[in-house]
Amino acid sequence: MKRQMLTLVGVLGMLLAAGSASAQTIKVKADVPFNFIINKATLPAGEYTLMSVGSESARALSIRSADKQNQALVLANHVDSRTPCKATKLIFNRCRDRYFLSQVWVAGN
Repeated sequence: MKRQMLTLVGVLGMLLAAGSASAQTIKVKADVPFNFIINKATLPAGEYTLMSVGSESARALSIRSADKQNQALVLANHVDSRTPCKATKLIFNRCRDRYFLSQVWVAGN
C-alpha cells in the first residue's frame, strides 16, 4: 500500500524571481537542497533556473542546473490566483525519501 504523499511547501534558499520584459515570461532561480524528480528524471540537489518556454497556449517549463549538466522539460498548467502570490516558491510532494516538483508559484502572479 502506498503511503500518502506529504506536501513540502516553502521558499527554498536563494529563491528569486527575475524580472522580465514580458509579464508572461517566467524566470526563477532556486537552490534546491535535495535530489528531486520531475517528469521521470531525477535531478541532483543544486542551483536551478526555471524558465517558461513556448506560447501562452502551449506552455512548458524548462528546468536547468547552473552548471548546465542536468535539465528537464515539462508541460505546465497555468493557474490564475484570486490574489497575487506574495513570495516565489516551489512546492514539492514527498513520498518516502523521494521529492517530486509539483508546483511553481511566482511572486506577483
